[in-house]
Amino acid sequence: MEQKNLYILNNFFFFLAYIPILILTFLNTSMLGQEISSSYFNVALVAAILMVAYKIFFLDNLAIQDYLFYFLISIATAIAYHYSGNSTLIILVIFLLGSKNVNKKWLATTYLIISSLLLLFVYYLTTIGRIPDLTYIRGTTIRHSFGIIYPTDFASHIFYCCCAYIFLRGRKYNVFDLSLLLGISWFVYSTTDARLNSLIILMLAFGRILVRYKWVCKILRNIWSVPILGFLFSFVATFFYNPSNGVLNLLNNFFSGRLSIVKGILNEYGLTFFGQKIVEHGWGGKWH
Repeated sequence: MEQKNLYILNNFFFFLAYIPILILTFLNTSMLGQEISSSYFNVALVAAILMVAYKIFFLDNLAIQDYLFYFLISIATAIAYHYSGNSTLIILVIFLLGSKNVNKKWLATTYLIISSLLLLFVYYLTTIGRIPDLTYIRGTTIRHSFGIIYPTDFASHIFYCCCAYIFLRGRKYNVFDLSLLLGISWFVYSTTDARLNSLIILMLAFGRILVRYKWVCKILRNIWSVPILGFLFSFVATFFYNPSNGVLNLLNNFFSGRLSIVKGILNEYGLTFFGQKIVEHGWGGKWH
């Protein structure tokens, strides 16, 4: 098969699997997800797995060691799904493993267009009363979700759209783009009070300028260590949290009481190697 035709087939099967999953997973975070049967998602997920598997085995031309690595990752993912019952990891892994020879700009463009249109669509449905705008109260602050189940999820959708936008702008990133992202960050903060998402959108806006300097790029090459260090920091801080410790109590207040909340969960349930089922209780959004 010619290289060009192989490249087109690679992208065809990937996007044929990716687009329905992207739409359904997005809608599942919205109030429309309450009306969509889980059977649609299950069928789309199975179809996606089969299409990406076909791409991996018949189009990617991987080495034996790559297939072995993929197999081990798949086993670990299956175990995680068995004990958690959450298909999110399956979705992440299947598209990561199947992303070889996929056009990155096509992928970012597809994500940005579909996610943006769905955000606008869901928001529009709240304006005509088709679905509710759940609102939450933190102190004296009213947090809107605009058709998404939780304000933080709405803010996260916007953040990932900003990531795709910056990637696509590349070296063309300019003052207009910076101003646009600053405005988006302000909008997210003022409407959802999602402080973390607002902050990281700001970091994206200015970070895209800083990466033009070589010394910044050298630092970012070690970015892979941040999730590991973040996990160790959060676990140690939570495990040893004590309200009488001034430093840890300050951290707890900075993270909106999350250290004390998770510490209580650890005390109640403990830790198990394969995890365990824990019933979650939301804050209780108010229909608006």
